[in-house]
Amino acid sequence: MKYKGNTSWRIIRTFLFWIIGSMNTIFIRESELGTFKNYLGYFFLLLALIDTVFLVYPLLKSDRKE
Repeated sequence: MKYKGNTSWRIIRTFLFWIIGSMNTIFIRESELGTFKNYLGYFFLLLALIDTVFLVYPLLKSDRKE
């Protein structure tokens, strides 16, 4: 399996997006619901989901060719 670029940084970045997003949405205090911090968490979770798709899709695509 060949990787283009520095894949380890992409994995770390995706992992950090998941952590930051979950800290600001799932593990947030009730008093902070609906604040900027909460919406920022949703944004990070969306980034994490998009980044995960772009990270996994090429790997699945390359496995089909082999």
